Amino acid sequence: MGRCDGSRDSARSLRVSVGGIPRFQQEAIVSEGWRVDRVVVPVDLSDLSMYAVETALKLAPASGVHVVTVLEPLSAIEPGVIYGTINDADRAARVRATLERTLEERGIRGVHLDVRTGPPGVTICDYAEEISAGLIVVPSHGRTGLRRLLIGSVAEVIVRHATVPVLVLRLPKTET
Repeated sequence: MGRCDGSRDSARSLRVSVGGIPRFQQEAIVSEGWRVDRVVVPVDLSDLSMYAVETALKLAPASGVHVVTVLEPLSAIEPGVIYGTINDADRAARVRATLERTLEERGIRGVHLDVRTGPPGVTICDYAEEISAGLIVVPSHGRTGLRRLLIGSVAEVIVRHATVPVLVLRLPKTET
């Protein structure tokens, strides 16, 4: 276990503590069979979000994994909205079909799928409460600098506002 005496090692241990679970314990949780009934996994179809789904499947049965994509609401002044060629329902249906196809191609079956519209971080936290989730497994997307300071990241919003534990994942380093 890491020390908390202000040394460089303890600072590193504290820095990698994400969602209340230190990084060295994340692997132990997955490998020692810690399980929950319901896990929410927000996805954007990136490799990292698919890795988050795979991690969630190690923590809960497929029937307890809820994969959710959150779409930002369309602006009333966007050309497709003005001319009636696009709406939130049609967009959600297309995203859901793409998500189903992507999961199927990766051999992921039996999970719950949902597409919601709203501010992503808050919507994911609300969804987790709605289904009584025991954990949110969220991919980190490394926004840095001014952009992160101005708008924050979805992962950070979830960590700050979730009422359930949050596990934030980084894509594992590839062996070279």
